[in-house]
Amino acid sequence: YLGKSKSAQYGLCEIIDAKFERENDLKRSLSKEDEVHILCESDLIVRNRNGYPEPSLDAFKFYLHEHFPEFSDLQPVYDKSYLKVRFIGGFRGVWRLERPHVQAIASGSVITLKNEGEKEVDVSELFNELQGYYTEEGFGKLVPFPLGNTSIQSVTVSDPPDEKNDNNQVATENIIKEFADYLHLQSTLQSIRRSALENGKKNNLSISNSLISFLYNGIRNVSTFAEWHNLLSDLRRKKFDALEKVKTKLFLEKKNNSQSFSINKDKFTHLIREKLTRSEWLNDDEMVFRFYKEYMTVFLSVIRFKKRGVKDVE
Repeated sequence: YLGKSKSAQYGLCEIIDAKFERENDLKRSLSKEDEVHILCESDLIVRNRNGYPEPSLDAFKFYLHEHFPEFSDLQPVYDKSYLKVRFIGGFRGVWRLERPHVQAIASGSVITLKNEGEKEVDVSELFNELQGYYTEEGFGKLVPFPLGNTSIQSVTVSDPPDEKNDNNQVATENIIKEFADYLHLQSTLQSIRRSALENGKKNNLSISNSLISFLYNGIRNVSTFAEWHNLLSDLRRKKFDALEKVKTKLFLEKKNNSQSFSINKDKFTHLIREKLTRSEWLNDDEMVFRFYKEYMTVFLSVIRFKKRGVKDVE
């Protein structure tokens, strides 16, 4: 174990055998007015002339000219570059609280450099090693794009055949139908989540935190009405009495006057009927339970946060 709080099991490390091999060096040369497009394959951390991390082209230019004097003629092309910014986080203190550390040029960013000098410049050194700071953690992996006109590849598009392929047409229609069903379902689920969020904000359940946690964890781990009913039938007498007081807000009812609950499907389907984009879903118990599970998960989450004193729950 390394670092603080070893007795609390922090800082467990493992040493393994690993072999690292460098890829073949890349040959990249720029003549006058040539450009190179650089893709950041991992986050890149550079510092400005004042020593502060700064995710900008000016800071990258300062790093480039400071560490590679032979690249003094390379200048960033601002209108052909695209930078994304990311906060690199970490953990500080005994309690491992997460804190942002530095800003970085995010992976996926593109930096374009142009040779404005008279001499040819070989930029392969930029790609054969990690650049920037904290490279020991994997930051600073740069990948070159093809140079000059070679970056544009010719594409030949053949005309479609005159004869229709019935199999392909049927397959395409099926894909479109499945995609439409997916969009309908996601729209319905989003509407149900919104309803659960609003109802959770308006309602307060006078039950203990332990019972709320029991219901929340329970609904997340079941997949059918039968499993949910079996879970509720295992409630002890004290929790059963507490749940009976709030059963209407959870769409529950006593099961044949016994010591167990079942879901009141009619009441729940009445709530979601207007939110459904497909009315036939009401006849499918599996889909109805999926909607009920989605509703209850969000509703109980809001109640849990309110119990903890969180006022604005979104």
